[in-house]
Amino acid sequence: MLHRTHSRRTLLLALPVAAMAAYWGLTGDEPNASPAILQRAAGDRVEPASRNDAGRQTDLRQPTAARSARGWYGAPVGTRLRFDLAADQGIELASGERADATQGGGKARLRAELVLTIVDRTADAIHAAVQFDALSLEAPQAPDGEAAVAAIRAQLGRATWARFAPTGRITGFHFPVDFDFHARNEVRSLLQAFRFVLDEDAAAASWRTEERDETGELEVEYHRRGPSSGDLEVERRKLGYLALAGAGNSPEACAVAVEGRAEARFDSEAGWLAEAEVHERTSFDPDGAAFGATVTFDGSLKLRSVTRLPQAELPAFDPDADWEAAASAGEAALAVFEAHEAERWRAELEGIRLGDLVGYLDGLVQSGQITGEEYDRTWEEISRLCELDPEAVSELTALIESGRYDDVFASSLLTALGNAETAEAQTALTAIHASERHSVELRAAATVALVQARRPSPAALDALWNTAFTARAPELGGTSLLVFGALAGRATGEREGPSALDRLLEAEAECAERGTLDTWLHALGNSGASRALERALAYLEHADAGLRAAAAAALRGRSVAGALRGLLDRLVADPDATVRMRVIESLAETRDPAAWSPVRAALAQSALRDDVAVVREAALLALASRPDVESTEILRRVAQGDVDEHVRETARRLLAGS
Repeated sequence: MLHRTHSRRTLLLALPVAAMAAYWGLTGDEPNASPAILQRAAGDRVEPASRNDAGRQTDLRQPTAARSARGWYGAPVGTRLRFDLAADQGIELASGERADATQGGGKARLRAELVLTIVDRTADAIHAAVQFDALSLEAPQAPDGEAAVAAIRAQLGRATWARFAPTGRITGFHFPVDFDFHARNEVRSLLQAFRFVLDEDAAAASWRTEERDETGELEVEYHRRGPSSGDLEVERRKLGYLALAGAGNSPEACAVAVEGRAEARFDSEAGWLAEAEVHERTSFDPDGAAFGATVTFDGSLKLRSVTRLPQAELPAFDPDADWEAAASAGEAALAVFEAHEAERWRAELEGIRLGDLVGYLDGLVQSGQITGEEYDRTWEEISRLCELDPEAVSELTALIESGRYDDVFASSLLTALGNAETAEAQTALTAIHASERHSVELRAAATVALVQARRPSPAALDALWNTAFTARAPELGGTSLLVFGALAGRATGEREGPSALDRLLEAEAECAERGTLDTWLHALGNSGASRALERALAYLEHADAGLRAAAAAALRGRSVAGALRGLLDRLVADPDATVRMRVIESLAETRDPAAWSPVRAALAQSALRDDVAVVREAALLALASRPDVESTEILRRVAQGDVDEHVRETARRLLAGS
């Protein structure tokens, strides 16, 4: 068995000023760049309408009848809202346990006119074009100087897209394909800072929401402070974190402190936010990390004008294009911590030889100590050394290929090599993956290790693709295709010709001929790309139950139009128990809080009425994963009345653990 994949980001946090790292010259990228949503060229600027209203625009100062959330965010299609925006963002890193000594960080000052144009409305979504005009950006800490800042300014001056729920929750973004991750994260960071999520109940005096941004999932409380003079006034306070971004992080382990508040006023005539003040401060002190951090955001937003554009002058909009998650992966902010972690590891590993570490790890294995802190620590030291020193990659590769170690131990070393994620590590893993002189087991381990690459190389993608469709390596074909799928969602298009995702989509016919459509569907799911998930969604109606089950698994935890409805329909109508099991597993990973209510109702019906015991049991486990009053009541009913003793026992055990 492969040693479990460690994450070198265990103690690293994604901060709400993610784009700040752009100014410090740190590297990273944002995966899954999606096709241009504009029908014109991706780089075309959407020109703002003239401020002279004569002839071209009409005044939108009309009363909004509804006073629910949908009314306060009720601006109709064609509305152009122009705001004055000011934002001061900062991050301060300090060493030691809550030490005052600053070890790094930076500040940025942004002033701009934020132009938001409503281009499409449905019952569930509001789509808006977003652009920053008259933009002034200062970031004195940028090592690349004015050139780096100028690049951000240029991109922010072009149109991007945001998707809102009727309550004001931001549910997605779309960027031109050539937008780099710094600009993407800055757009996200700014809009999320001024995100005020309203309750559907127009009379509610206070409400709580669960919201997500680059830092993780937060619990947020709102209080109504009006209305006064026909407007709604709201105060927002972040209560704390439910989960933090970054593998292994927890609010308790990171000693997170959230301070400050934000206030907003909504204009009933404009049908949108009219002004807001945000003063928030978040401190992170990760357990065992070399550096803590304090992040600040101070900003204001004030509505300057509201106008109406004729339909013919609206930016071109494609509602079926791919959308990225509302919260970024926080790669830019993680890079800040990774830079400091790298310096710490260089100091700790100075004078230590790779061969000694490998020998020590082998000794632990030989003595049966394959778990525990000592093994994990040594494994990470090997990975870190490969990350910091290209020569260590060559040395470790030679040790793996020497035949001195069995495939199990060599696989653990390969996983450590993959965790290093450098170009040299990818090259070494790709060579082992493609070499027929190595055992299938070793090549498979190298293949799996490649899945850790955040920015896969064209050579690695080509090697995986060739192996997936080479008859001489059928044992590796499935694994290679699955890993290719995962990396296709992160590929940045450096290779000439079709993108990795296009190649994956075009492989449908060949996989059908080979009888590997189920693997292909799982690879689509691994990519996480909307275009791929839409193809998988179509297979929920396939005559082959195995393909329906694979399609359901591919949609686990994914948000794509029609997926939730399709899964719910399969749960009710599919005659195959295995398909219903896969559907339940996918529904259990539903991330959208607004979708949980219908999901819970469907799981309850399965838990109570499905005629197959293992399906009822799977539904119970899914309900127990998100415990609430309704789910607990279903567990009680099953514990008392199910015809199968094993199912009743499962329900009782879940109740006892809740």
